[in-house]
Amino acid sequence: MAKPKPIELTTEEIRTTWDYRDGELWWKERKNGRMMDRPAGSFASKYRQIEFNGRLYQMHRLIWLWHDKELVDGLVIDHIDSNRFNNRIENLQQISPGDNVRRSEYVKNPKGGVYFHKVSQKWRAKVCRNYKDIHLGLFQTREEAVECLENYHDEQTRSDSSTSDGAGRETSEALCVN
Repeated sequence: MAKPKPIELTTEEIRTTWDYRDGELWWKERKNGRMMDRPAGSFASKYRQIEFNGRLYQMHRLIWLWHDKELVDGLVIDHIDSNRFNNRIENLQQISPGDNVRRSEYVKNPKGGVYFHKVSQKWRAKVCRNYKDIHLGLFQTREEAVECLENYHDEQTRSDSSTSDGAGRETSEALCVN
């Protein structure tokens, strides 16, 4: 995940240029041919973007700053409901990149870490944590693998209990029996 470029605008400059309404920034005045009082930005990427002074900004980051919140170095802005176009301030939170990856993986498809392992002819449960695959186990049925994956995610919400297996791979303790 690429680190976002720092925003070189102050909260005052952002508020002078745009109004915030229902998760969008609206242009305040006509500049460089832009019409007054219309939503700013475009949907040209996976995030809504605004071009300003020759530079593209992600709208959710500008909205964060518009609300007097600090962009903490090393953290990212996460969309709580996983809808990248829902930029309402109550839908935004700052979290670590690792938490963002884990959250998005589970929110998109909580059963996404279950695959059929052709070599063993069994179902495999795995997750990605800190950019590393964690093997949770091989199972006779898909349902057992899904249960293991769900147990893992439940345990992760309670605590961060993982250990290394000595080969540099992380394994979960006593979450899955296979």
